[in-house]
Amino acid sequence: MGSLVANFFSRFKFQIFIFVFLAMLPAFLLNLYQLEYERNRELGEAKYTMMQLIDLIAQQESEMFDSTRQLLDAVSKLPEIQALDAGFCRNYFQSLLQSFGRYLDFYLVDVNGNMIFTASKGKVSENDMNIGLFNDILATRAPSLGSFRMDPDTQQPSVDFGYPVVSSGGLLKGILITTIDLHYLSNFEREVRAKLPSGVILTKVDEDGLILLHEPHADNYIGKPFSARALFSQIKEKKQGTLLYTDSDNTKWIYAFAPMRSGFYRSNVYVIAKIPDTAIFFDINKRFYRNILIISAFLVVLSVLLLFTLDPLLLHQMKELTNAALKMKSGELGVRARILKGASIEVRQLTHAFNTMAISLEKSRLELIDSYETTLEGWVYALDMRDNETTGHSKRVTDLSVQFARAAGVPENQLPDIRRGALLHDIGKIGVPDSILKKQGPLTDEEWVVMKKHPEVAQKMLSKIKFLKPAVDIPYCHHEKWDGSGYPRGLKGEKIPLSARLFAIVDVWDALNSDRPYRKAWPREKALEYIKQEAGKHFDPRLVELFMKMIQETKL
Repeated sequence: MGSLVANFFSRFKFQIFIFVFLAMLPAFLLNLYQLEYERNRELGEAKYTMMQLIDLIAQQESEMFDSTRQLLDAVSKLPEIQALDAGFCRNYFQSLLQSFGRYLDFYLVDVNGNMIFTASKGKVSENDMNIGLFNDILATRAPSLGSFRMDPDTQQPSVDFGYPVVSSGGLLKGILITTIDLHYLSNFEREVRAKLPSGVILTKVDEDGLILLHEPHADNYIGKPFSARALFSQIKEKKQGTLLYTDSDNTKWIYAFAPMRSGFYRSNVYVIAKIPDTAIFFDINKRFYRNILIISAFLVVLSVLLLFTLDPLLLHQMKELTNAALKMKSGELGVRARILKGASIEVRQLTHAFNTMAISLEKSRLELIDSYETTLEGWVYALDMRDNETTGHSKRVTDLSVQFARAAGVPENQLPDIRRGALLHDIGKIGVPDSILKKQGPLTDEEWVVMKKHPEVAQKMLSKIKFLKPAVDIPYCHHEKWDGSGYPRGLKGEKIPLSARLFAIVDVWDALNSDRPYRKAWPREKALEYIKQEAGKHFDPRLVELFMKMIQETKL
């Protein structure tokens, strides 16, 4: 036994063992780094998805709030309403309830608090009226919102919205109030949740911890306090982000949350989405443990080999493995170790284990890149949801931009950045308000100032993301013009990045060939003639010539 130990720790064998072990250490550390990186990325994506979700919910609530306000404004101006005509209210309020499924009741009150008429019950006493809301409007002569309430019999969540009835002479005649069915909002939020990963629970909670929405199982939770008070205190303190939390039955959850200013509640509300950490981290942990197992098996096999045999062929194979490991450390995950002719079964198994680990790491990298690409497509999908006029535009210009860049001689390794830049060319419009982006008529000068900021918004947003920084030229510069009259920086000629010059032609070509609400698509020849006329003004003349040739040859 003593001679065996002495043989193992002999200078030559021991140094070889230590050298190979240290060569494998970067692979182990890379696995640890990748585990932490992918977990943080998943948390970041959860936070981003939550912000997108809140934007959609807030937009839906805002549209419903504005439409309710406009409806009550129009109704309050009717002569019969001004006259507090109960007979007219009987038929008219019933027709409103039949036309708008979002409302549970309409009722009219005079300035003394007397109920004139209510659509759901006919004439009732002032005891059924929202006294707090009535007093608010009486004091301010302005529209006002009541508090959240839950019907004890039907478990129907609702909120009252009141509007002053003011004569043309400025006299307050009465107050018009509608009861809004909050289940109508829940229907939209239920649809949103259905598009999220399986297992997600969506909750909306007010400042006091009262649950306003809970999907699934809404009826079991709405109107009740948020059970995890300590967690809710952390959410209120942190405002927005993600938290890892273990509940009373030792289930670990990931919470993503952010505040939302709502038109239907008197205070801010918090939108909270939670998902079990096993659901979001399962694949990441599986890949990590699989890679660690492969590395451990590799070291065990290597230790056995060093204990019992070490010949020149083994040294050559170790050199091959060491070189491959060093290349892997430098980022070449596609490297594979050759199996030398005449190698023993053990050496072949060792090399095969190393190559299996390399394949696994490369697969993980490709899966990570695929996740990035899926996230980009999600961004574009969210943007398309806002701007229905350009549905399909991003996909078309992306495909044509890659084809045009290839025809222009752009190296293949740069085409992925061209693709990502084209896909995200209008991502800066996230910062443009709907009132401008969806405006039907021409924009004012002030509105154009806001609109023209979207390339700078894109630059600030994407340049902070290492993966997307090489693709930022197209979103930032695709509105620059060859003659220097473009924006945001007024670049001229070849000072405009090549990718942006390529994309500018493709973007205009697709716009001219597509139907828009304000015009039909141009004929193909008319669009080609326009592109040709803009050579030297809007577009790079050399690229226009190449584009014309490509269009003619491919018959696009």
